[in-house]
Amino acid sequence: MSDQVPTIASDSLLAEIDRLANEVRALSTEVEAQERRASLGILAQWLAHEVANRLTPIAGFASLALRSPQDHELGTKALTHVKLGCERLAELAQLLLSLADEQGPTLSHTADVATAWQAVSGLLERDAGAKGIEIRGGAPAGQWVAMAPSALEHVLLNLTANALKATPAGGSIQFAVERCSTGNTPLVEIRLSDTGTGIPHAVLDRAFESGYSNTGGSGLGLALVKRLVEATGGGVAIHSSLGAGTTAIVRLPAKAA
Repeated sequence: MSDQVPTIASDSLLAEIDRLANEVRALSTEVEAQERRASLGILAQWLAHEVANRLTPIAGFASLALRSPQDHELGTKALTHVKLGCERLAELAQLLLSLADEQGPTLSHTADVATAWQAVSGLLERDAGAKGIEIRGGAPAGQWVAMAPSALEHVLLNLTANALKATPAGGSIQFAVERCSTGNTPLVEIRLSDTGTGIPHAVLDRAFESGYSNTGGSGLGLALVKRLVEATGGGVAIHSSLGAGTTAIVRLPAKAA
């Protein structure tokens, strides 16, 4: 009988281990499901946030065109922004559906930084001009990155809109792009610098937190920028000094055209 005790104890222990392992698997599955539901909620907010970002400048151009119907150049520019905005919003909807897919998002997209910056700077040029802020710099041709064009435009639009808000009249925003690498991974580095008031350290430390806002907004912008950039394997950082301006740095995997 004594020889059977260790066997019985071992069997009981193994059974308990199996039971606990099954519970852990069940809990892990539930946690993943909850995280997925939470992520979809964030992505839905992102889509709403992007719609608002797109429609505001489009509405501004449309209003100007309506006030000056004889200005065909202005009318053409307004219609161009409307067309581009609609195309990007349709692409965003498809990207949202892709991220919601059980198979996960497709990260095989490519975007041209120069094209994205041209679209974003065009959307914001009216607001910048109204404040007397000069938007400088650009991207050389052929700088392709592993990100959907709509997502890249969202990242640049959000960062530039933040820079405009922080920069006083007469200031400037500088956009620059260059190649770099981490180990054997080729990257494209995007820098957006402003001559604004800077960000306090306490605020800067929480800048990428979802739901946190120092300006009374939704607190979604930078959290979504971080999510989109990191989904490509890239990274984003913000450096700021009070009274000396802010620089946002985005690094994305480089891709062939």
